[in-house]
Amino acid sequence: MNDPLNLEESLKQKLESGEITEEEYNKLISKFGDLDLLSSNIDSSPKKSTKTRTKWRFAGSANVDGDEIDVPVKVSGKLHVTGDLKCPEMKISGKTIIDGNLTVIEELKISGLLSVSEDAKLGGTVKVSGKLDVNKNLYITEYAKISGKLTVTENIISGDELIVSGKIIASSVQSKGLVKSSGTVNIAQDLIANEFISSGGGSIIGGNLEAINVEIAKRYRVSKYEENLDEDEVGSIDNFNDLGRFVSNLVGKIVPKIINMGFGDDHRTPKIFSIEGNLIGSTVDISYTHIKGDLIADDVIIGPKVVIEGTIRYKNSITLPKTVEYQTEKAE
Repeated sequence: MNDPLNLEESLKQKLESGEITEEEYNKLISKFGDLDLLSSNIDSSPKKSTKTRTKWRFAGSANVDGDEIDVPVKVSGKLHVTGDLKCPEMKISGKTIIDGNLTVIEELKISGLLSVSEDAKLGGTVKVSGKLDVNKNLYITEYAKISGKLTVTENIISGDELIVSGKIIASSVQSKGLVKSSGTVNIAQDLIANEFISSGGGSIIGGNLEAINVEIAKRYRVSKYEENLDEDEVGSIDNFNDLGRFVSNLVGKIVPKIINMGFGDDHRTPKIFSIEGNLIGSTVDISYTHIKGDLIADDVIIGPKVVIEGTIRYKNSITLPKTVEYQTEKAE
């Protein structure tokens, strides 16, 4: 087959030497052009394959380009994706690194490691029992359960529920629904949610904690049993038999409360939940908490081991332990 560059040049030389007329030259150029034999028809740049991967299942080691696909991704080996990836489902029991953005439309399950260099947008159900690292922002549309470790360099924007029994590290959290933690939540700036419940401790909020309803270590708060005792019953203790009945009755009242609030299953003292800024809410019920700023709420209940360096500013009601003094201010 003739080189297209030589063919076109040869025709030009024949035209210039008079071997062919201009009319003949134009006809030959047109004919050879229709046959894709001229240099103007040849694209010398390398072409990418248009073949698409029909299965995204990896048990070994693989390097692939990013894509928008309509099949689930399943990795039990090691996968490196260069570019953005969008898929309906993803299950990771091995190791996956994505150099780009990740979008999972329906379901994400991680029992291994998933690392995303840009944003991650997750719809449907998210379950992380392994490790998820996101170098920029994490968007969660619906339900997420973190029993492993979640690290987000920038912000977590959450939808319905964010349930944490493992550990979360992020710059900030914004949730339209519930954030519930029995694990550790370390947030550099603000955590804002519709409702925040923490049964554990050892968490740190570097800015403000703001939610309509806030409960921290509520299960460790035991009401004063004296409020439930009958004064006539106390005054009627005249002998050991009366004392025995009184103690038995007292145990019957106190033990169920202790068990229901968690001491029956876990005798460990909870760690302190630390808030570097303000705690802002409508209804606040906290124990084992250290607030360096103010507590601002409509209704406030303060349990044991609570330190508030600022002022408790409340609107409706406040319940405080008798043994600790706090600076309070009721809003007019």
